[in-house]
Amino acid sequence: MGLDRDLEFVTPDDLYEVRGAIIGEPFVLSHGGDAALCAAVARFPRHEAGLKEFFARLNAARVAVSFLSHHQDDGGVWWLTHAPEAVRRLWPLIREGRATVGEVMQELFGVDEAVKAALAANLGYYDDDPDRMLFLRYAMAQGSYTKGGRHYVRGGSQALSDRLVTLVREANGVAEAGREADAILIEGENVVGVGHRASGGGDQRIDHAPVVFGKPKSKRVNWPGT
Repeated sequence: MGLDRDLEFVTPDDLYEVRGAIIGEPFVLSHGGDAALCAAVARFPRHEAGLKEFFARLNAARVAVSFLSHHQDDGGVWWLTHAPEAVRRLWPLIREGRATVGEVMQELFGVDEAVKAALAANLGYYDDDPDRMLFLRYAMAQGSYTKGGRHYVRGGSQALSDRLVTLVREANGVAEAGREADAILIEGENVVGVGHRASGGGDQRIDHAPVVFGKPKSKRVNWPGT
């Protein structure tokens, strides 16, 4: 959509800074695999082996998911003829299995809560319980953060929204605000449209579309005649 050309993205130098009694002096985690590892080892030298393994697992999970996504539409013949490579590339996903973030942290760092807090300071982005969250789910996102850093749109989310609305209108589409979806239209097993109304009631409409996405709060229902 050209958003990379139309908008300016800002990349901070570091991934995040952690402060708290359990950490002691503020800890800054740099982005970039080598830089993040060096910063962590410099702060927690006795955990060097565990830290190397931790960042290696983050990267391995990210690479494995990328491989799986790239070949998800390939037929069974491709997977059969590339079975050895597929097993090797997907082994990180198989190895982690159902392990949680808490279990992996315990395996690598024992009872040292300071290093765990430093490495997973942004866990709240994903979940509030490291003993419940799957490590694979955490590693896929955290591996990308660690490797590529974090990026913000200059002007904030409003600048992004404004540009998306402009693109919709340039393509002869319509962008509307202040409306509430109150029904999802179903034909067979397919979502085919949405029933919506103005906030506060009134002006009820039905719109059909080949693709519908969102996070509706209302119960899914079939409207008469659909």
